[in-house]
Amino acid sequence: MAKSVGEEVPKQMQDKFEEITRFTDDFCSQHLNVEYAEMSVRSDFNSQL
Repeated sequence: MAKSVGEEVPKQMQDKFEEITRFTDDFCSQHLNVEYAEMSVRSDFNSQL
């Protein structure tokens, strides 16, 4: 799932963010609906700030 417009991950955290996002995207697609997947991405992003 792509980041929302206006959300930028600091360059030094980009690789880790992408790794976490791939993991959570896979989990969400198997077990959750789209709304929860979107919340997961926001949570991933906020945890990197």
